[in-house]
Amino acid sequence: MIDVTGAIQDMNVRTLRFGMVTVSNTVPDAATLKVNVGAGRDALTRAKAALIRPGVKLHHGADVPTFRVEPGNPKILIREVNGRVDRGTIVNGTFIPAD
Repeated sequence: MIDVTGAIQDMNVRTLRFGMVTVSNTVPDAATLKVNVGAGRDALTRAKAALIRPGVKLHHGADVPTFRVEPGNPKILIREVNGRVDRGTIVNGTFIPAD
């Protein structure tokens, strides 16, 4: 549960509680908010092209396997390592290739 409240004695302080973590800070003035909103919009504009581009690029070295679910059968994993492709399952934390 997230609880955001203002301190009773000072409504310019906000406290955010998330689990065991509590963060308190003063409420910024209107000019600071305006600057920060502008900076956030600028950052989103710069990141937009990367955010809307579909797909994920994984960069990994030799001997590092990648896994994906077999389309149409989520119980089967596809493992690819060094150009070799195997289908199988994970049993007790170990990939077991199908026969």
